[in-house]
Amino acid sequence: MIELQSGQNTIGILPETGAAIAFWRDGATDILVPVPDPNLEAQHDVAVAGYPLIPYSNRIAQGRFSLNGENYRLTPNMRGETHSIHGNAWEHEWKVAQHDVDRAILYFDHKPQTERDFAEWSFPYRAVLSFILTGDALQIEILLANRGDVPQPVGFGYHPFFRRTPDMRVAFSARGVWENDAAHLPAVLLPSTGKWDFSKAKSVDTLNVDHCFAGWAHEARLSYLDAGYDVVISATSLFHHIVMFTSPEKPFLALEAVTNMNDAIHHPEVLDAGLTILKPVVTRFPAPSPTILTATRRARHKRFPTDIFTECIDMAETTSSHLGTYLTPGGADRMRRGLNALLLEERPKIVEIVSWAAGNGDRSENGDYIYGKRRLHEIDRRIRFLRKRLENAVIVDPSRQEKRNIVYFGAVVDYIDEEDRTHRVRIVGSDEARIDQGEIRLISPLAQTLLRRRAGDEVVLKSAKGETTLEITSISYDDDVSRDDH
Repeated sequence: MIELQSGQNTIGILPETGAAIAFWRDGATDILVPVPDPNLEAQHDVAVAGYPLIPYSNRIAQGRFSLNGENYRLTPNMRGETHSIHGNAWEHEWKVAQHDVDRAILYFDHKPQTERDFAEWSFPYRAVLSFILTGDALQIEILLANRGDVPQPVGFGYHPFFRRTPDMRVAFSARGVWENDAAHLPAVLLPSTGKWDFSKAKSVDTLNVDHCFAGWAHEARLSYLDAGYDVVISATSLFHHIVMFTSPEKPFLALEAVTNMNDAIHHPEVLDAGLTILKPVVTRFPAPSPTILTATRRARHKRFPTDIFTECIDMAETTSSHLGTYLTPGGADRMRRGLNALLLEERPKIVEIVSWAAGNGDRSENGDYIYGKRRLHEIDRRIRFLRKRLENAVIVDPSRQEKRNIVYFGAVVDYIDEEDRTHRVRIVGSDEARIDQGEIRLISPLAQTLLRRRAGDEVVLKSAKGETTLEITSISYDDDVSRDDH
């Protein structure tokens, strides 16, 4: 164990146990509480007070996903689970790069070579954790770099175990909560009302919660009324979600600010799923990075600026997965064909015209030369655009959709409007939509209205012209939007 100290602020770090925190204390006060979890076999029953979630937070359903036409399968890494959970960085021993009285730097290199390595995570990466104590503050910096040759999907966060007491209160605001199904996977997004409304502080004494909240206000507060202090957790907009886990029989409350929703890789239809596509980069170790998560312990009558920071490097080198990057296989093929046509056919022809026109005298009055140069610039811009889009695209095959009775990305939807007119649309990526063929962009108001609905549902489409009620009559995942029965 590595122990750091600055004044009354002390922390224990376990490099051999996934760079977990063993304890965090301010004087005699345990801010985080160490908890053994026999279900996390890789921790070997060692009690930990927190650990990093790298390279994804929470679950990937059945440990399976597809990306850019490749299928990946991960091994479940928690006893009793059929899913993979919380990445693999917490499962391995980390190396110590630096250790002083008040600071330490640890790093872990995932270099998949064996079948077991690939079953943990199929992409190589380097993760770096820096722990720094300054006065009453604890700063934790996280660096994550893609050390492979292809983009990889990532999400991250931090999993702290806050001490749970009868007088404890929790408060935060959120847009909605993902209600889990029996498999502990997100099933439906509900508004944060009633029992899910934590905008006013609630007692945790009888709380039994294991859910991911979306669109939170990037600040949460844990109040210890009898002890007389608060813990305030805040994060930048990169953290779209916060996960809360607690139950009456547990001595802790886990409140995890994370970038991605649970099972984000299987929900491309969700606008703020939080998945990030991390491009291959070469980074120096260590390197500076922006703060993206803060938790602060504050006395209710006297302030103690004790902080947890979680940081990630090279965000400028990442491409956040937004709706324009999702493509169906057919849409990706059309973009590749278009790119090849520009590179192999049209551009060579224009270059030939420009070269011929350049030899015909005064270029300032040469229409062929002026038009050719202008067209060549347009082609080159289009080539750069297509290359960038294809490089960062996430290919989602609708034919593999298991929940075929619900509207997701790639669905063909039949609906009736208020005048009993029938319509058929297919929901596709922003870069591939062909309106004249009934394909609509995933970010369009109509697509967002239809998403996660079922046949028979009535939905209200809001537009500048007002509100219109639509009835969904059928859902399919056929490739062709125009079928004979239309």
